[in-house]
Amino acid sequence: MNGSGVFIVSALRSPIGRMSGCLSGLSAHQLGSQVISSVLDNVVENSTNPKELKNHIMEHLEEVILGQVLTTSTGQNPARQAAILAGIPYCVPAWSVNMMCGSGLKSVCLGFDRLSLPSSVDGGWIIAGGQESMSQAPHATPPRACLRRAGGQNTSELPNYGSFSLLDTIMNDALMDAFCNLPMGGTAENVAKRFGISREEQDLFALRSQEKYAAALKAGHFLNEIAPIKVPAIGKEAPKIITTDEHPRPDTTLVKLSKLRPAFHEDTNHGTVTAGNASGVNDGAAILLLCRGDQLSKLGSRRPLARIVGWHQAGLEPELMGLGPIYAIRGLLSKIGWKMESVDIFEINEAFASQCIAIATELCILPEKLNISGGAIALGHPVGCSGARILVTLVHTLQRLCKIMMSMAVIIQL
Repeated sequence: MNGSGVFIVSALRSPIGRMSGCLSGLSAHQLGSQVISSVLDNVVENSTNPKELKNHIMEHLEEVILGQVLTTSTGQNPARQAAILAGIPYCVPAWSVNMMCGSGLKSVCLGFDRLSLPSSVDGGWIIAGGQESMSQAPHATPPRACLRRAGGQNTSELPNYGSFSLLDTIMNDALMDAFCNLPMGGTAENVAKRFGISREEQDLFALRSQEKYAAALKAGHFLNEIAPIKVPAIGKEAPKIITTDEHPRPDTTLVKLSKLRPAFHEDTNHGTVTAGNASGVNDGAAILLLCRGDQLSKLGSRRPLARIVGWHQAGLEPELMGLGPIYAIRGLLSKIGWKMESVDIFEINEAFASQCIAIATELCILPEKLNISGGAIALGHPVGCSGARILVTLVHTLQRLCKIMMSMAVIIQL
């Protein structure tokens, strides 16, 4: 390896927990901190001098950048909370990114840009990723019904007596579009309508996601990417170590999927998007350790997992947000000079089956190249984590398949 470029040298994720499930007792930064620790332990594993390597990384670590969407009442700068809890020195800056479902991947892009700058010459290492606890997202008073009675313009909006409703911050801050006032599932219905994607096509895609995940799990394909999470004793429950994803449903069938009611259409007879062909509401964290090429010699015989070639992003109408990867993938391929047929694997966030089908159709992505170990419909979708999660899965998939060109993959996140 030469001294140029930005490389991923360690990449791990937590198991993905269900809403109010096995990881719900941990905050997002507690999840993130455990995976950060595991990533650092992983990179020094089998090193001839683990302590020296870890000290070098800590001394030259430039930043910790973590995606997180639901930060209400989590305390100041949850990315820094995760970093400090993981033992990162106080002198290392840390900051949080909120780009919705793209937050975790955007943090990696920002890390890539930082390490590509000449000003990073004295550093060379960055921790990036995402963390989310949707289970711990609180309910809140609406903005115009704040409980602050001592002054402020909203005092007159408070009732003198009686009740007022609370906002669910999951819905308000993560799942409801702020511009078109549609739930994310509503935009998926728009995509299905525009591309003529049937309910049956979506259910079949969802079933295949579950089946691909089950096959990958049985074959042990997730063993190298999952960091065990320690869950402390809560009440009468003993402490546990969680090592497996909680969201997948191995008993899924087309018959069961067909019985689910549409969840995002006023007329349930015409809606096509259901809880079965959409991703879940989940908890999890995914972390990657990036380094500049001139730092690879510090790893000894250990090879990096992947080299980051480039990245691209695109915006579009909120009503069709799920189609973003079409424009981002085309833009990236043009930027780096690749052709679609040169790409071995695509990891695209399965927020909804309809948007994945539309993207694959528009870009002519072969089924055997898309989310080959299953996607978010099976694994779940902790929003601030998911972009980093699919990158973690991608680099381990490339390693497993022993591709000659480790960078021959495109990853994009909604």
